[in-house]
Amino acid sequence: MQLSVILIALFVFLLAGVSKGISGMGLPLVATPILTVMFDLPTAIALTVPATVATDCFMLVKTFEKWSTLKKAAVLTLTGIGGMIIGSTILVMTDSNLLAGLLGVVIIFFVISSLTSFLPQFTKPPLWVDGAVGLVGGTLQGAAGASGPLISLYFLQMNVSRYQFLFLINCYFVVIDITQLITISSLGFYQGNTLFLYALLAIVPSFLGLALAMKIQKFITDSVFKYSVLSLVGISGVLLLYKALFS
Repeated sequence: MQLSVILIALFVFLLAGVSKGISGMGLPLVATPILTVMFDLPTAIALTVPATVATDCFMLVKTFEKWSTLKKAAVLTLTGIGGMIIGSTILVMTDSNLLAGLLGVVIIFFVISSLTSFLPQFTKPPLWVDGAVGLVGGTLQGAAGASGPLISLYFLQMNVSRYQFLFLINCYFVVIDITQLITISSLGFYQGNTLFLYALLAIVPSFLGLALAMKIQKFITDSVFKYSVLSLVGISGVLLLYKALFS
């Protein structure tokens, strides 16, 4: 891997760490779409997962809420595990550009829906809805490396507090991303040590970006927080769609 490519990738993880600290969403939301411009989708996902797991665990501890809050995400998370395994299998068998394009369209649709209040607000969705969203989110994570847009918008529609949002979304991400790491390892994504070493190196700038975000987070209002989440989601969707159309 060329030095210039490594430096760009490290900077991408620094930005992803900042966005993680501010929005609470996983590193793949920023890192995966940009990295897919330089690499294929399976490589981008493999590079991102270890840093994602590390930062998700840190954020879960940082945003710890009462465990009673966790019941809001229990069914969502359990079905997400099944979706992750399905999605990782799809990733191996399907054209990655097609998957990136489909995810980009889904992301843009959800952003527009949220901005226009097309999606209904709710406080206690039916369990079958939790299960369906978790399954689809896990499948998107496994197949395209980005369940964040769907899951974050789902929690935003639940009218939970900012810190409940951060806690719930990181509960989901920790379980799903650990499942993804185990799954892609078993599928042979890290055959040979080089790619895994680069993936471990990505943890360093990710935490530097996370530390920077922690410093500025207290100056961010709830309104700015919500729209920063939607902005990051929208940019992610556009990048994925661009990758799919022009590769």
